Amino acid sequence: MAHPLSVAFFLMADGDQEGSNNDHKNPWCVNDPEPEGDEDDNCDVTVTAIGMTAATRIMFGALTNYMSSNHGWDDFGNLARGAAYSRYSNCPSYNGSTEQQAVIDAFAAIGYPTSSSSPIVCK
Repeated sequence: MAHPLSVAFFLMADGDQEGSNNDHKNPWCVNDPEPEGDEDDNCDVTVTAIGMTAATRIMFGALTNYMSSNHGWDDFGNLARGAAYSRYSNCPSYNGSTEQQAVIDAFAAIGYPTSSSSPIVCK
């Protein structure tokens, strides 16, 4: 199975739905034993594609501007959220960018939800 962060990147870049029957691209949703609508089911999250360029900028920004030796991979969703906020918002005012929402949804879809209470620092 692919590393969760690579799946989050893929979901941000390409979205999570495929075709008219809305088949999931998220590998965690393929043959999911949980019923649809289960509150713990990450497959209920819809991720809107933002494209390869935007997803790359966000992930690279999170790695180079936000990640430090004090962070673990489980922090990466919030770090990516900060990178999206810095890159695609009029920092420090929040405008709810499509890119930031894609980060929030992609990390929720892989079971690494971001915290809306985490402060975002513009860099």
